[in-house]
Amino acid sequence: MVITDEAHRSQYDTLAANMRKALPNASFLGFTGTPLIAGEEEETRRVFGDYVSIYNFRDSIADGATVPLYYENRIPELQLT
Repeated sequence: MVITDEAHRSQYDTLAANMRKALPNASFLGFTGTPLIAGEEEETRRVFGDYVSIYNFRDSIADGATVPLYYENRIPELQLT
């Protein structure tokens, strides 16, 4: 078994192809803690299959592992002369 961290970034290029060629019968388990980037979620699922478990930001706040994050969109006032 091969366990990969940062699976959303490390499993699509030459290094990953070489590892899969060297270990053709291995099972691959990928971890990622990075928020989803457009297009990468589909690629990660294609390479690793469906999710085994999801522990998201909301879960970590409920567990007390993370403090809530508050985002307030602000548009700066610009004056050009």
